[in-house]
Amino acid sequence: MREAIFASLSGVDGLTVLDLCAGSGVLAVEALSRGAARVTCVDSAAAAIRTIHANVRTAEFTDQSTVLRRRVEVFLKKPKEQYDLILADPPYADDNLAAAIVELVPGALAPDGRLVLEHLSRHPPPAPPPALALDRTRSHGDSAFTIYQLTNEWDSPSR
Repeated sequence: MREAIFASLSGVDGLTVLDLCAGSGVLAVEALSRGAARVTCVDSAAAAIRTIHANVRTAEFTDQSTVLRRRVEVFLKKPKEQYDLILADPPYADDNLAAAIVELVPGALAPDGRLVLEHLSRHPPPAPPPALALDRTRSHGDSAFTIYQLTNEWDSPSR
């Protein structure tokens, strides 16, 4: 799945990346290994935070990584910066969290920013708010990912 996601993005070189529901941080490490400038990983589980720290340290990306223990919904309500690419892999059983991410993420996206949301292939992706356009969905077995693009309809006070 990771390979398919990054192949669909046509490059992450120089991008700032936010990894939500980061788990092990493998998507963040992959983004950095492909040339992303900086990543921020957010997860609410203490064990996940420890694993992310270990993985970015092992991959020697500590200086390019920020790891935060927060609930994703809380983090997205008041993002401190905007990101070129947001990767989100919420628990597949939590459709409400996936929908909340899609609803809240526009305020964290930089102009022309993209959201990649992983989900079950048998479930349709959450409908985007007016600020996002659904670009494409790719299925791989039981898993799928959907790419959303920020639209011109998003009018944030910081823009």
